[in-house]
Amino acid sequence: MQYRIFRIGCQKLFFSDVTETKNPYYAVVSHIVSPAQFWVQRKSNQKLLTLIKEQLSNVNSQVTEIIFGEMYAIKHPKFDFMARAIAKSKFSESAFEVHFIDYGNNHLVSIEEIHRLPIHLLKIKPIALKCSMESSDENLQYTDEDIEHFKKFTSQRITHAVLGEFKVTF
Repeated sequence: MQYRIFRIGCQKLFFSDVTETKNPYYAVVSHIVSPAQFWVQRKSNQKLLTLIKEQLSNVNSQVTEIIFGEMYAIKHPKFDFMARAIAKSKFSESAFEVHFIDYGNNHLVSIEEIHRLPIHLLKIKPIALKCSMESSDENLQYTDEDIEHFKKFTSQRITHAVLGEFKVTF
């Protein structure tokens, strides 16, 4: 089995409990914008993701007012089930940009799609961890080919991660 090692910088904004560690964990790349901006989920959190999904399956409490920075339940556009998201900004009179905190992607939704999140799910920290390749620059313009190559390289693979290291098995 071969490994390729990458250095990554992981954003600690939401993850005050993440400390420098050399203990390995397995992770799944959940969303990729570019090599300078992608999200990973610890493999050990997969059961927690399933539990959150199950607990949100019957949520039906639409909101009438959006508070930016607050967490809500919104149907994930890719997976077609309810997921936790933070309201980021107002895009238009009827559309809001949200960030799915357990997966890493952003999406535009209407206010009718936004539901109140059960209080006990507010206490669970975001599962997706924002990362970047250490040598990557978020301001660098990656070509579509670069991004597709990175997606292909990391897709459908369980990665072996240590905070500061990122390994993808072949």
